[in-house]
Amino acid sequence: MDQASSAIDTLLEIMRRRRNNRRFRSDPVPDGHINTIIEAARWASSGANTQPWEFIVIRDPVRKKEIAEVFVDALQKGREVDPKFPSGTEEMLRTKYENAPVLIAVCADPRLKEAYPASGFRDSILYISMGAAMEHMHLAAVALGMAMCWGTVNKFSEEPLGKLLGVPAPLVVKEVFTLGYPVAEIEPKFRRGVSEVVHMERMDPAKLRTEQEIARAIANRRAPDIYTAR
Repeated sequence: MDQASSAIDTLLEIMRRRRNNRRFRSDPVPDGHINTIIEAARWASSGANTQPWEFIVIRDPVRKKEIAEVFVDALQKGREVDPKFPSGTEEMLRTKYENAPVLIAVCADPRLKEAYPASGFRDSILYISMGAAMEHMHLAAVALGMAMCWGTVNKFSEEPLGKLLGVPAPLVVKEVFTLGYPVAEIEPKFRRGVSEVVHMERMDPAKLRTEQEIARAIANRRAPDIYTAR
């Protein structure tokens, strides 16, 4: 096997093993591993190479508990807006954030949007850049034998998290990851095949999912702390 084939096989294997794992062992996470994860993030692509990210590492149990309560409060407010949306339990959120060995808050600096074309979608460029860094973090965690889980900051938790973590405006907290060594491996979820999602030269409407398939995909949401009470 040549070097290129070996490298892509390793990369794809890491990508396939990435999961949103919410249950972690109590083993401490070395500082070196956290630095490696941040190192991976800082090499992500960003609009105009603005690198619009800042990272806050949280280990303190009291601070983790405070963060958990912010998410619980946001969950309660979200239910008032959309009571039919399946959103898990408050205890699930507390367990997720309080028991994780490490939390990493990822913050965006909107001031850097001025570097992007005014004729474009500046918000999109900023948050696509943030997403690239976040995905790098997930993959680095997997390569180190660990796992992360998305926290899904929303309009009810963004400002309280910023105040709690001392984030000055206009910077905003866009994500709070949980990080640690997973209790167990999680089985991979269904992925659409390459032939199903690739269109050559122009979009082929015949390959698009039907309204029934879209409805089924929405009904089968399975992220426990966000999309379903399972």
